[in-house]
Amino acid sequence: MKMMKRIVSACLALSIAAMGVPMTPDSMGILPLQPLSASAAEITTGSCGENLTWVLDGGTLTISGEGAMTDFWASNAPWYNNTDSITNVVIEDGVTSIGMYAFKNCSSLISVTIPDSVTSIEDSAFECCDALTTITIPDSVTSIKQLAFLGCSSLTTITIPDGVTSIGVQAFFCHSLTSITIQNPECEIYDSEYTIPSTATIYGYADSTAQAYAEKYGRTFAEYSIIASGECGLKGDNLTWTLDSTGLLTISGEGAMTNWKSSSYAPWYSDRENITDIVIEDGVTSIGNYAFYYCDKLTTIAIPDSITSIGSSAFYKCSGLTTITIPDSVTSIGNSAFSNCDDLTSVIIPDSVINIESCAFLGCHALTSIIIPYGVTGIAESTFGDCTGLTSITIPDSVVKIGDHAFSECDALTSVTIPDSVISIENCAFSGCDALTSVTIPDSVTSIGDSAFFGCPSLTTITIPDSVTSIGVLAFQDCSSLTVITIPESVTSIGSQTFYGCYALTSVTISDSVTSIGSSAFDNCSTLTTITIPDSVTSIGWSAFSNCSALTSITIQNPECEIYNDEDTIPSTATIHGYADSTAQSYAEKYERTFVEITIIASGECGAEGDNLTWTLDSAGLLTISGEGEMVDCATYSDSPWYDCRESITAVVIEDGVTSIGDLSFID
Repeated sequence: MKMMKRIVSACLALSIAAMGVPMTPDSMGILPLQPLSASAAEITTGSCGENLTWVLDGGTLTISGEGAMTDFWASNAPWYNNTDSITNVVIEDGVTSIGMYAFKNCSSLISVTIPDSVTSIEDSAFECCDALTTITIPDSVTSIKQLAFLGCSSLTTITIPDGVTSIGVQAFFCHSLTSITIQNPECEIYDSEYTIPSTATIYGYADSTAQAYAEKYGRTFAEYSIIASGECGLKGDNLTWTLDSTGLLTISGEGAMTNWKSSSYAPWYSDRENITDIVIEDGVTSIGNYAFYYCDKLTTIAIPDSITSIGSSAFYKCSGLTTITIPDSVTSIGNSAFSNCDDLTSVIIPDSVINIESCAFLGCHALTSIIIPYGVTGIAESTFGDCTGLTSITIPDSVVKIGDHAFSECDALTSVTIPDSVISIENCAFSGCDALTSVTIPDSVTSIGDSAFFGCPSLTTITIPDSVTSIGVLAFQDCSSLTVITIPESVTSIGSQTFYGCYALTSVTISDSVTSIGSSAFDNCSTLTTITIPDSVTSIGWSAFSNCSALTSITIQNPECEIYNDEDTIPSTATIHGYADSTAQSYAEKYERTFVEITIIASGECGAEGDNLTWTLDSAGLLTISGEGEMVDCATYSDSPWYDCRESITAVVIEDGVTSIGDLSFID
């Protein structure tokens, strides 16, 4: 594909030369490049101008510094070998030009941020950027050189601000272009039929150079006019707005925008169906609440780096918006700011943002990945809920809380790594994440909320660290692929329906810190065959093991454990193991379950100092080791004190106080 583009570019160069346009490097003032010190695949940073540097981080290329960008030649931009992977370009304030061939053949580029310090876009700067659908040119730009956007086959509409005085040959020769607005009535448009394609309607002022060009080359011309205008500032006339006949809403002035009380209060609300593009000029410091609510025809938005906050529901249900770049001046994003932007595929959230409020990106179904900036301390309620296309999420280690429904119904999310700064996973945080197969919970987490992982049918394994002290009700309900679970010693209770419907669960280990098992806690765990309830458990709730149709053995070690008085608490398939005259025996007799008395079948000492540790093996196969200090080390595997009973051992409990497990203790 790149070879074909080089051939096309060569042919175009010959045709342009025939038109009398000079194309030699010397005549065009191209600066020589210094040789690279490493292979292109290894380079992630470098220089691209006398005082400019670049950084490629993932798919985002950021250019910063002061002054002009180097004019490159053909394929020698320092990031050229990474052109296929560049999806976003952020040019920071201070850069004064976009160099020749800078982003040519960046075939995956979908978003470009150009600051109002840039005054020129040089030859072939964005040539053949096939995926680029929108671009906002700031009014600081005075010249757009030849071939600047040639072959941008996805570009359909563009506005040339009134600061631009010249447009070079083939600058916008893009066959999908349907609309071009030229706001400067005296803009010099290169006199060639190839400057603007025949597919584009040209919008401009009457008797302008745009009209003259359209008439000469048989292009459709539409007179440019202001169809609505007014004030929109927090202080009244500090901000003004205009909506023109091309669908461009321009907001200018100094200071904050009004925070409207509801959607219909924004002054352009009645014209929202006509708004396709928005330019907020430098000087505006905030985007107000409900500012662009339900502007569903909106496709592009230019946000200057004077903006510090984006208000609540500012872009709610702007369903035509596909990409947005938030400048690094913004510190907060309000609740529901981008909620239900159905076609939004790309959002760059800068590191300056420290607060993202609830529902900010709720229902952005096309959003596939998101990087939460460092500095955000909590992921608020439903921030990314129902983002059904989200496949990856990066959570920084500044986050301490993942809020209610934060990622619920993210159907395409397959894995999540939670950093060790997080202390709580709130209610329904990952509920309904159908494709989620693995989650890493760090040992900083102390609580897992109600329904936190409810309905994650692809989740096969999860490790609950011993920092967790509480697991909410329904926390893992309907995790139908979960096979193994261990309840750590830090947890004191298993809530109602915590593991309800975990059909694949075959192994459950409950620590002796647990004191209660809630109602329906393991209901419908239909492949669970055996379970031991430690003597710390004082109550088992209603239907705790109901519909566990494969359960054949349940051992209840506390002789006084309160078992809910209902036949559905323990299924009839299970043999109940317990002590004589225990509540387990009473339950078994009342509901005609098979009962087997637990007896001690072997015991002894196993401490490094002899009697500092003791062990018992009961008839249910439970080996319990208790006492204080170290376990004895065995010289051979047959020296372990319980070796002769090893075939009867099905579970081992080492009680608190034991400080070591001896050599060869449990081998074979």
